Amino acid sequence: MRKEQEYELNAFYLSFLKGWKMRFKYLIAGISLVVLTCLVVDEFSKKIPVKDSISGYDETQYQSIGEGHVNEVHTKNGRTFFIANYVPNTFVNQPNITLYQTKICRQNAYLTHEMGGNTNGIEIHFTFYWGRWWVMLFLAISIFIVFIRKQNALLVLGSWVSMYVTSSILLFFLVFHLRFISILTLGQWP
Repeated sequence: MRKEQEYELNAFYLSFLKGWKMRFKYLIAGISLVVLTCLVVDEFSKKIPVKDSISGYDETQYQSIGEGHVNEVHTKNGRTFFIANYVPNTFVNQPNITLYQTKICRQNAYLTHEMGGNTNGIEIHFTFYWGRWWVMLFLAISIFIVFIRKQNALLVLGSWVSMYVTSSILLFFLVFHLRFISILTLGQWP
């Protein structure tokens, strides 16, 4: 009975080191490496300004993480943002904004609003850029898990995180706003 359990446990561990699971982990690690490289380059490169204007907003304040609050705003170009700690009724008199996006991945980093001669920087919440450190962490886990060969819980847990969590994050990140095209063209399109 004990030898049978040991054989099943070995077969379970080997399923994460060979076959389709390992090929899938290599695929996720390769894509993660490309996306992580682009995110790091985006972090240090100059943000691209995009002119837009606010067409509507919701005065309801929602709780964000921490003690801040966010309001939902809509632009004439069809974008929706959750702006942090800013009163949206200031957009009535001056609806023009400048949205700053990252160079390669075209993520919405922040926006600015000019009011009374002052330019106010406004943080945007609930975006990939806002949670970029968590995204980078999951991408890094997927890259390093392919190097784990020791048969233990780290191999199993890391493989599951890579195959289910990181692959879902990557799928959503790359398909949302056609970022895979932007990454392939190094931010030149769209």
